[in-house]
Amino acid sequence: MKRLGPVTVGGAAALLWISGVHAASVQQQPSHRVHMTTATFSLTVVGTPTKGTTFWVSHGPLAGRFGVIQLHPQGNHVYEAHVALPASGVTTFSYLAAHGTQVVHGVPQPGRNVVVIRTMDSVTAAVASQHGVRWSVPVG
Repeated sequence: MKRLGPVTVGGAAALLWISGVHAASVQQQPSHRVHMTTATFSLTVVGTPTKGTTFWVSHGPLAGRFGVIQLHPQGNHVYEAHVALPASGVTTFSYLAAHGTQVVHGVPQPGRNVVVIRTMDSVTAAVASQHGVRWSVPVG
C-alpha cells in the first residue's frame, strides 16, 4: 500500500478539476461524441476499516477527463458503484481508501490519508470493472 501526501492529493484534485473543465467544453462540440458503457466497480473489504474510511476508484485520462468515483456500501463488506464511462480508450484505474470526504468545486473527493489499494494500467473501463478487488484492512 502506498500513502499519498496532502500535496499529492491536492494536486490530483486540482488536476481533476482542470481536466473536467476542459473535457466539458470538448464534449459540447457535436463532433466529439463518445460512446458510453455502464461499468460496475466492486471492492470487497476483509476486516473492519477505521470509522470514517471511504473507498474510491480514480481514473484517467479517459476521453480527455480524469475522474474519481465513490464506492458505496452494499452489505457484507462489499462497496460498489455503477457509472457511465467512455467505452473506448485505455487508461489507469486505481482503487483508493481515504479517511472521509472533501468537496472540491462541488464534487466529492477522497479525504485525507489516501492509500492506493490496487492500480490497473492500460485497461478500458469494461475490463477494469470486470475485476472485483479484494482488500484486507491493515492490522495495527
